[in-house]
Amino acid sequence: MKKFFIKNISMFKEIFIYGSNSLMGQFVRYGFMAIISFLINFGLLFLFTRYLHIFYLFSATFSFLISSIVSYRLSISWVFLQRSNLSMTFEFILFVAITLVSLGFNDLILWFITEKLDMFYLFSEIIASIIVFFWSFFSRRYIFTNF
Repeated sequence: MKKFFIKNISMFKEIFIYGSNSLMGQFVRYGFMAIISFLINFGLLFLFTRYLHIFYLFSATFSFLISSIVSYRLSISWVFLQRSNLSMTFEFILFVAITLVSLGFNDLILWFITEKLDMFYLFSEIIASIIVFFWSFFSRRYIFTNF
């Protein structure tokens, strides 16, 4: 039992404290980062739509872009520790490009599920966020670690 805890503590430290450039380590950290970004995105979507009476697709766009700023900071400082050989400017441009494609996917999926499948926009956002999470992770991982 003691070996089990020691092994798990060392794995925890490797992933969360020291950082790991392994696919699993990055995926776990990216998952936690995505939860934080999702909570910001979801909360702002609700706030903008419900209380500021902004159309849900506009609210989704604004909230997605704001949460992407948090996502970017966490991506470069905590998730993808091994940096590419790209300049910070070019890396940021690529990040923005991935974010814009992700935003397009998010809004399209949100619109389709809300309008065509007649689901509440907040439930649609949950589904869209899950789908976009995988696209975003693998795209960012490829850029941040392979160039």
